[in-house]
Amino acid sequence: MAAPTKTLTRTLLGAGGSFVLLAWASCETTTQTPSEPDAALPLDAGTPKKDAGFLDLDAGPGPDAAYTVPSVFRGDWDPLPGLEAYPVWTARNPTASATALHWKPCTPATAGCEELDVDWSSAPFSEHLRAYSNESTPFYKEGGRSFFIYQREFPVAEGSSTTFGRQTVVEEIGVGIRFVLGEAPPFSSGTVATLGGGVIGLSSLPRATRRAHQYAYNVDTNSWDHAEWDLAPFGIPEDDLGIPMSYGTHFSHVSGTAPRTTLSDVRAKTMFGIPERRDWVNQKPRADGLFAINQGLNRIDFIDWTGKVSSLHTPPAGWDAYEIKLDRDSNTLIWFELNHSNPGRANLYASPANAATLTPRLVRSIDLGDPNKYPSPAVMNGDFIAYGISQNETEIVRMSTGETRRVTIPAPARGGFEPWYVDENVIWEPEVAGYGMTTMFRVTWKNAPIVP
Repeated sequence: MAAPTKTLTRTLLGAGGSFVLLAWASCETTTQTPSEPDAALPLDAGTPKKDAGFLDLDAGPGPDAAYTVPSVFRGDWDPLPGLEAYPVWTARNPTASATALHWKPCTPATAGCEELDVDWSSAPFSEHLRAYSNESTPFYKEGGRSFFIYQREFPVAEGSSTTFGRQTVVEEIGVGIRFVLGEAPPFSSGTVATLGGGVIGLSSLPRATRRAHQYAYNVDTNSWDHAEWDLAPFGIPEDDLGIPMSYGTHFSHVSGTAPRTTLSDVRAKTMFGIPERRDWVNQKPRADGLFAINQGLNRIDFIDWTGKVSSLHTPPAGWDAYEIKLDRDSNTLIWFELNHSNPGRANLYASPANAATLTPRLVRSIDLGDPNKYPSPAVMNGDFIAYGISQNETEIVRMSTGETRRVTIPAPARGGFEPWYVDENVIWEPEVAGYGMTTMFRVTWKNAPIVP
């Protein structure tokens, strides 16, 4: 297992079933001095651009669909406005098109272990599901509501890495399916989805175009906002479809020319830019802006939706900020700081998620005894934090006390290293086999041994 490096990329599903790598890490090595909150930096030192690249999607229906919905997709499906000629649809009635997550005993049967019942595919040794969220993990919690966003893969045949269909599913835990996006070969719409504030953000960049289609869907009101952007006037690369920041409106782009970072607003139909490179990764949005790691400066920043930047925390020399997580209900931010020369040594910190300053509190110090190991990205739910320390071992930390328990995915299964969900009783973790993630385990950790 290789140690993480300072150059990271945000991996998003791209056209043709490949991945689009949106490079939030700069190759520049110039040193900048951390400062107090920066002033908002509008595009061309002016006001947000309206209608500069905006195309009206409400002018009328598009062309007839050029593709048919795969027969394995249940229920009725509608094309996305502006993408009628591409193989991408949304389920008219999500509960008719996908079933809620349900579980069965692990094979072989093991106390405290269940596995996901993959009812959409029977092909063994094929990839059946993927994590798919701007949170880095599929779990999202806000306003007392918990969501799980993931992709279902429909493999062509047993042991095949080729799929004839893919669905992005948003399930509200304990409530049911709230949204389903369906795609089919040649996967030419390049779509990505995230969730925030009860709103699903969708961004699509059809192959061989420079136009980003962006949508915001409110799961409670069943209402849409959408816009289409010509990326050329902003110098945005043709493969940058924009990461949805959700809360109904915001999408983040990076460009090779000024402005270096561009935020678009799907409701106000505006774009504005910050004309210097900010290699922000691991972005965690909330209603007033987003937290992110500024990799070039090795610090945690807060960026409000007007572009105002506040520098919040810089680790001590020899340590690197790694993988922030935000619990919006408790207003808590957590992150790791890895030893630069030995990432197997790490400190886990927590702080109130204040947009002006952070007050780090050490929750746990970790030493994995191997410079080639490092903790996985964490998942957080209230007082509980879970992270992987090896392929089959996961630690669960009670944030308030630091008490830590270690649970093992039962043999002969091969865990996915990174847990996707945690609560006061169980963790969810994918199984990796064959061509990818085949199922997901639900393992009870509550009675697992306490470790120092």
